[in-house]
Amino acid sequence: MLSRLVRTAAGAGGQALEYVYTSDTLHANLLTQAVSAGWDSTKPGTFTAYVGDGTNPIALYSKSGSTSEYGLSIGAFAADTIINLIIRNNGHIVGTGGAGGAGGSSGAGGAGGSGGAGGSGGQGNKCWGGVPAQPGNGGSGGSGGSSGSAGGAGSAGSAGTHAINMDFTSGEVNITVDSGGGIFGGGGGGAGATGGTGGSGGLGGSGGTGGTGGSPCAFPSQTYPTYKWGNLICWPGQTSHDGGWGGTGGAGGTGGTGGAGGAGGAGGRGAGWIKDCSSNLATCLDTTADSGSGGAGGSSGAGGNSGSGGAAGTGPGQYCAGQAPCVVGCATWGQGATGGSGSAGNSGGAGSSGGTGGAGGAYGSTGTTVSSISGGASGNAIVNGSHATVTIINNGTISGAVT
Repeated sequence: MLSRLVRTAAGAGGQALEYVYTSDTLHANLLTQAVSAGWDSTKPGTFTAYVGDGTNPIALYSKSGSTSEYGLSIGAFAADTIINLIIRNNGHIVGTGGAGGAGGSSGAGGAGGSGGAGGSGGQGNKCWGGVPAQPGNGGSGGSGGSSGSAGGAGSAGSAGTHAINMDFTSGEVNITVDSGGGIFGGGGGGAGATGGTGGSGGLGGSGGTGGTGGSPCAFPSQTYPTYKWGNLICWPGQTSHDGGWGGTGGAGGTGGTGGAGGAGGAGGRGAGWIKDCSSNLATCLDTTADSGSGGAGGSSGAGGNSGSGGAAGTGPGQYCAGQAPCVVGCATWGQGATGGSGSAGNSGGAGSSGGTGGAGGAYGSTGTTVSSISGGASGNAIVNGSHATVTIINNGTISGAVT
């Protein structure tokens, strides 16, 4: 089995040139590099390029995230040229890892329900009709709170980019990946997760029961002074009073607002060169895909509001005129009972947590899809490289498709 293939152009006048990449290079182009070293682009020959010196780690890379930019392009050499590309130990040709999608926004909590109306007060004792004092009526129940809104959808992960563009097909291209070297398509970014749903608003409190009507019917003789005048005793001219009406019950309290849902987690970044990173391989090459972020927890619902106090009952408020020559003023009595207070509204429900974002893809793999939100597409190891004129010997690592 061949461990490395290096071919040389035959024929008189064939040019030959070697070049070694010894440092990180953005968007490397073999033809551009050859011409800068004295290559005549109008003539065929043999150009041999080495990626790395076999010891120190270096990378030919792209960082823009654009699928039309590559770690390495071959270039339009003259027909019948032979290209030898050797990726040595610790040499890398790598695409950009796709960015993870953003997490969705949190859903809003629902509004609290309205409190119920207080019940009406009972009628007081009807003295002459023999009708006893009546109890108050019960208050009405509170209304239910509204549902919280759904969280927003996360966004799709970005695509990883391709490592090599084989844009030369009119001659031979021999690619050898030594042990410890590699060609790596960028992994796709994971999808962002949907945000949590807001909690439902709390049930409004019930209205208070109306107060019972007043019950006294006989006049309160102890409050009437009696006087003798000309051997006459002064008595009230009105000897009974109807009881007063009971007070109206208090309104129930409004239910609490539901808690907001948690924001969705962001998707993880795919393996590859980190987008827009311009430092060096040690800092910018993400060799393992990142996990997606967990979603935020939902907020607790607000407490319900207190119910209102009931209204005071009414009294008869009558005036009693005694027999002449006496005038007697009646005190207030027989007052209806105060209405009951409304009950407090219930607390709003808690919002649900946001979902967890999808993991980024490994080298040359798609990002993880979350629900219906897609992970980013994978970058290929080599595009346009599936030709009879291209020979690949892999003793290292090739991650991603060769198309």
